[in-house]
Amino acid sequence: MASPRWLLPAGPPDPPDGVVTAEAPRRVTALTTRLSVGVVGAAVAAALLLPEQLSAWALGILAAGVLVGLPHGAVDHLVPDWVAGRPGRMLRPGVLTGYAAAALVALGALLVAPVVSLLLLFAVSAVHFGMGEVAFEAERSGTPWRPALRDVAPVVGLGGLPVAVPLARWPDEADRVLAALAPELPALLTPGVRQVALAVVGLALLGTVLGALARGRPGWAAEAGVLAALFALAPPAAAFGVYFGGWHAVRHIGRLLVLDPRNADDLAAGRLGAPLRRYAAAAAAPTGVALTGIALLVLSAQRPDWTAGALAVLLGLTVPHMAVVALLDRRAGRPHAGQRAAAGG
Repeated sequence: MASPRWLLPAGPPDPPDGVVTAEAPRRVTALTTRLSVGVVGAAVAAALLLPEQLSAWALGILAAGVLVGLPHGAVDHLVPDWVAGRPGRMLRPGVLTGYAAAALVALGALLVAPVVSLLLLFAVSAVHFGMGEVAFEAERSGTPWRPALRDVAPVVGLGGLPVAVPLARWPDEADRVLAALAPELPALLTPGVRQVALAVVGLALLGTVLGALARGRPGWAAEAGVLAALFALAPPAAAFGVYFGGWHAVRHIGRLLVLDPRNADDLAAGRLGAPLRRYAAAAAAPTGVALTGIALLVLSAQRPDWTAGALAVLLGLTVPHMAVVALLDRRAGRPHAGQRAAAGG
């Protein structure tokens, strides 16, 4: 059975086989924008209207967010081939070995020097989240993007929300997880330190909103406000689960669907089912490995806490994942192989 077309206005006639047009990325970013904003908006509404129920469901929402979000980095070993415009091979020993080694080094550092490592990994994660927002906005607006000084405010403002707001707004819940990984860290993060971090993120977020409005991008300004409301109103477990699975992962997977050369014809014709099935097949095994890592960390801990185990694995995977995303971002603004072929023709 053919994959259903998206519920979007009909585009131009289908291009020749293998050619990626600019219409396909626009369709994907439009779809992922609506989906992510809808998920986060629903969570904000629940935080306002059903706060007690949301608190009761927080751990379940976090678990769902981790399960949905883990696959967004599970095809990283294929991205170098996709960036080159060719279908990726399932097994690339060099890429897989380097990726696993980087993640294990990060996890090892977290076990040996938990306080310093956790602070560094939080900073790396915040930069990764923020850069993801900037890159997605550039693709959505159709403008080439390279990291620049003007990106500091959105990277700090948007990327810092998942880190700074829970620490300052929900200290008891945040400290419980931190203490399971680095018992000394909650005491070092004094209320003053947390408030300073929150103020820096808040000022950067304000600069992001004003900059987006000045450039005629009110939608991006509104999204910044929705994300701020999510982390300010929802308990940290629920907020991060919604953000990680329903926002960050959804937008990154959308970028990867466009990047995979095998999806060119389906996306050009408005078919989403087959690209999603290809992605799920490629992500299944690595996602299983990550879930196994979480289970092993929880079972080996003296005080089992699956939220701490999940956080440790996610932070460890962020290090190699950020390197792969940097490779993806380097191609931002450069035409895909199919687009170059079309231009040459």
